[in-house]
Amino acid sequence: MRVKFPQILCFDDWVDLYKLPDTYKLGALDKSNRPFANLTETPLLKETRAKVLGILEKNSEAVKEIESAMVLYNQIYTAESPSVYLAYVKDAKTDLEYLTAKTFWPLMDGKKKEIRIYIGSKKDFPNHKNLKVHMMAKQKMKEHLKAKMLGVEQLTLL
Repeated sequence: MRVKFPQILCFDDWVDLYKLPDTYKLGALDKSNRPFANLTETPLLKETRAKVLGILEKNSEAVKEIESAMVLYNQIYTAESPSVYLAYVKDAKTDLEYLTAKTFWPLMDGKKKEIRIYIGSKKDFPNHKNLKVHMMAKQKMKEHLKAKMLGVEQLTLL
């Protein structure tokens, strides 16, 4: 059963979010070239926002430790139940097509790394939308990710 967990708390994103009003001047444009409508900030709001930033900075190590634990949790969760996307990839040198499975591995600072593994040639898997092929690819991805996790655990124990 898939369960939706809260997004990983990312220290840098929170700091950037609370610094945002300082980075834009009145009349500035957003990414869509529209003026920011609510850029007026009362002195009380500005003072409270500065307090939030101060607390974030003061507790940065603790927040990063929480973020690290959340990333580890999500990595273990992904290793046990990966979302797998199947696609054919064409080798530019040989013009052969291969079936690959990919998933996204959570990292610190809100980043994700694409993990792609080889499943087989297109000749071996002409119908990649088949449920059996998908389940086999998911199992291979689980094994790959668990081996990756085991390698990380081994490194941290040294």
